[in-house]
Amino acid sequence: MVYEQIQKSLWESFVWYIINSKYRKSVELKKWIKEQIDNPEPRVEQVANRIKTVDDLDKQVVNVLRFVRQNIQYKGDLQSWDIQERWNEGWETVKDGYGDCEDHHILMYLLCRLKGVPANRLYICAGDVKSGSGSATGGHCWLAYKPKNYPLNFTFLDSCYYYKGNEVPNRNLFTINNQNIFEYVKTKGGWTELKSKYYKIWFAFNEEKAFSRVKHK
Repeated sequence: MVYEQIQKSLWESFVWYIINSKYRKSVELKKWIKEQIDNPEPRVEQVANRIKTVDDLDKQVVNVLRFVRQNIQYKGDLQSWDIQERWNEGWETVKDGYGDCEDHHILMYLLCRLKGVPANRLYICAGDVKSGSGSATGGHCWLAYKPKNYPLNFTFLDSCYYYKGNEVPNRNLFTINNQNIFEYVKTKGGWTELKSKYYKIWFAFNEEKAFSRVKHK
């Protein structure tokens, strides 16, 4: 089952999030991203058309990752908007040419979908990641993708935190268990667990399902 792994760890729920801390604007994330897919903004479609289309979905998602890395600058919300939190819709990130982690990966999700990647292969994730020294944690957002040969695992597509442009067969795999994230690297003897910079998951969503570590009644 495509969602089996996350369902073991998180509760399916309606995940609401304040996407603009200045105005306290709160949205249901699944519905919010679905509206952007059902009614794609022309500027996002134009960007999608600039990305090479391939039949192999594993290659397609990496094409999207590399494009966003090369064309969208990283810029934090305090620097851009002088507020703590602001989630852009995809067209806003395209228009500005910059954004922070969630802006990058919301845009990547939209571009992957427009390039034919099914929703059930993609999650926008938010959680804790470790600093370069591994001594501290902080919040981050990234895109998780289910590779064709490992449907019960993920590879993480991250354009701004420990970016790697590798093809999917050469990328590490991830699993989620009780909100903890585990990372595995391929070795001659199989898959070996390593200490991951991705630490804990808060919530994950796409246009079809949303999961949270908080159980809603």
